[in-house]
Amino acid sequence: MNTLHYGTHKYQLVTSSLNWADARQAAEAMGGHLAIISSEQENSAISSFLLSQSVTFPTASDGGGAQYVWLGASDMAEEGSWVWTDGSDLTGYDNWGSGINGGEPDDFNSNQDAMAIGLTVWPYPDGGLGSAGQWNDINEDNTLYYLVEWDEITGTPVQGTEGLDTRTYSGNADDYTLSSTDNGFLITSTANNTLVEDELISFERIAFADKNTALDLTGNAGMVAKTLGAVFGSDAVNNQEFVGIGLGLTDSGLSYQGLMDAALNARLGENRSDADVVNLLYTNVTGTTASEATLASYIALLESGQHTQASLGVLASETDINSLNINLTGLQESGLDYLA
Repeated sequence: MNTLHYGTHKYQLVTSSLNWADARQAAEAMGGHLAIISSEQENSAISSFLLSQSVTFPTASDGGGAQYVWLGASDMAEEGSWVWTDGSDLTGYDNWGSGINGGEPDDFNSNQDAMAIGLTVWPYPDGGLGSAGQWNDINEDNTLYYLVEWDEITGTPVQGTEGLDTRTYSGNADDYTLSSTDNGFLITSTANNTLVEDELISFERIAFADKNTALDLTGNAGMVAKTLGAVFGSDAVNNQEFVGIGLGLTDSGLSYQGLMDAALNARLGENRSDADVVNLLYTNVTGTTASEATLASYIALLESGQHTQASLGVLASETDINSLNINLTGLQESGLDYLA
């Protein structure tokens, strides 16, 4: 299909040849705008998408005979001052063509005021001024295909229940894009010529063909991630088998302290000493070894009965530094992958 999802943005390649001004007007009539690119990652996703299309793109004679697609920037208002159609400039990111023969924009013949993304080298076929995926300034009267962007996709709401809800999708996780919304998670895909635009509300799990993703980072998935960070180290949140074991326990009703006790058993054994527990938690959370005084103070909390080993572990796992170590904020955006 001629549709790309990237984050919460949607892009559509329109295979009708228009000049830049008419393409801009057509994109806005569709409720979007000519594509605006603000990062290397976005540019890479767009260029890969365009190059994967089974179409022959129009060429621009004043662009070295290369194939191009219109993007949403021009310097029509003031020569040399390139501005996206939303009024922003290119100071944050640009990807103008460059090569052994020079670079862009060059305002060739003093009449190149519109931006397009190249899909071949230029001048074609030897290159020297730009490569596929880079941008060029060309005459706005060229008639090219154009890329429309919508900034926020409103997916079809899919409402979960009060219990544990799993949404199953065919295909592998890489076929889909997942991003957080104010109400839940947006999952999109155009794999196998099937358009998916679902906003999952009150769903805890997504099942793909190759793995699963837990979305409840304020619930059981969060407990599992923080426990793994404190007991096994921050990299353990990437161990999908460990995450799956933890979710299996918590989804079956095991408490936070029960999960912590199980994790400490797995890591240190049932006959672990108080000193072993304190040293492990302190090192994993802070990245340093506890001093003798610090070690003694925490052991005293355990010996006095103020804390059990499990409750002390929960206390360590709930610290801000542990959340930072495991990138909990990032996980809340992307979900936590696991094997069932």
